[in-house]
Amino acid sequence: IDTAAYQFRPRTIPADGPVRALTVASLQAYKGHAVLLNALALGGAGVDRITLDLIGDGVLRGDLEQLADQLGLGQRVRFLGSRSEVEVRTALDEADLFVLPSVVADDGQMEGLPVALMEALACGVPTVSTALSGIPEIVVDGVTGLLAVPGDAVSLNGTLAAMVELGDEAVAFEEAGRALVTREFDLKQSAAVLGGLLAGQ
Repeated sequence: IDTAAYQFRPRTIPADGPVRALTVASLQAYKGHAVLLNALALGGAGVDRITLDLIGDGVLRGDLEQLADQLGLGQRVRFLGSRSEVEVRTALDEADLFVLPSVVADDGQMEGLPVALMEALACGVPTVSTALSGIPEIVVDGVTGLLAVPGDAVSLNGTLAAMVELGDEAVAFEEAGRALVTREFDLKQSAAVLGGLLAGQ
């Protein structure tokens, strides 16, 4: 990504009141939205404070909206549909927490290196994801964010609770996350390195 396009704003998890969580992902099985909804429904002091905005659209929207209602989350979860890149950046700037609950779908489909995680870390949003595929290269557990077990709502619930409990201490993850994305995934730096390699051939 072009890290210069994402304003870095370190932030803390609010000590009380709502915690505004954001997920940016197409509504497909391997993105794990159903696991996230079930994790929120399990509750707990920290998790009960989380409200969730879902940016993205897809074939599962109707099913996920129905699941949210069945779990009693209708007042805490908003399905915002597709949004422009500018709108996504605004949402990242306003979020207290970013969540990408990726899983392996029944058909074997899974993440590689999700750009959404790079964008969240570049903006300084405390980030929770799952220990799957290339995700731990971006969200280094306990360093740039926290990881849950893929597909495990109980694990995700506990990971979300742990992040909320960190409060002010989450800032350390954010600084490390921005540094990692700038160092390893910045578009201009990567292009320069690639150009150097090609020139040396």
